[in-house]
Amino acid sequence: MNLLKTAIRTEETNTNTLYETYIAEAKGGKGTRLLGKDPVYDKERQKQDTSLAALNPLKKTIQKN
Repeated sequence: MNLLKTAIRTEETNTNTLYETYIAEAKGGKGTRLLGKDPVYDKERQKQDTSLAALNPLKKTIQKN
């Protein structure tokens, strides 16, 4: 159970970091430094979506236990 909780915390941290990265990219604060949604934004958003998709089943597993 502790191993699962650690995996969830790690994945949450990763997901949150990816979220902050794609939002900063859209606001022009990171990466290309261009305001708006561009191909780099799309790539970063896709990474965050993938990470979030991996996180949700982990959370459901721990809720069942």
